[in-house]
Amino acid sequence: MLIKGAFFLVLFIALSPCAVRPQVPPHIEVEISIQKRAYGSQVPIDVLVKLRNRSNRGLVVSNVISDSDNTEGYVRFKLTNKQGREEYSQVQMISDELAPFPRQPDWRRLLGKWIVLYPKDTLASHLTINDAAFPFLATPGEYNLSCEYSSAGLSYPMNYRNVGLTAQQAASFRFSSWTGKVQSNSVRIEIVSRAALSK
Repeated sequence: MLIKGAFFLVLFIALSPCAVRPQVPPHIEVEISIQKRAYGSQVPIDVLVKLRNRSNRGLVVSNVISDSDNTEGYVRFKLTNKQGREEYSQVQMISDELAPFPRQPDWRRLLGKWIVLYPKDTLASHLTINDAAFPFLATPGEYNLSCEYSSAGLSYPMNYRNVGLTAQQAASFRFSSWTGKVQSNSVRIEIVSRAALSK
């Protein structure tokens, strides 16, 4: 996990009587990038996913960028071929927590799951896509890769209860909890045979 210019903030000292104001998606920008353009067929591809705060104030965001379906922060990748056919992951990973909700605020858990992302700061993570999830990657050709990032935010009942907060406590933080969906940029990937790649 990479954090550029962001500091872990002890959120409980930032309590304020003001209510949380939901943010609209454009306040968060999502950018993806890959190390190179051409890959051999069936070779896993490392994708760097960056979240950037484009607003003029701090936003509470998930500390984890994941491709496991969850309400905290979820990346859904999409591949598009030259004919415009779209392909989403054929493998759906679900992130569930079966432990009971804490009865009291668990500040360590809160800080492990959520941070304040200040204006212009970036949160980044490496995720991997492969042909097990995307059959396109087993076939030579050119594809466009993009993703949608979504989060229900800390103000979502399941999320604040997972860290032992009440609705009133979750709404009392000084910083707004970001909620929404936002589309990333698109990057081009070329899949070639291993023989062609070695030439």
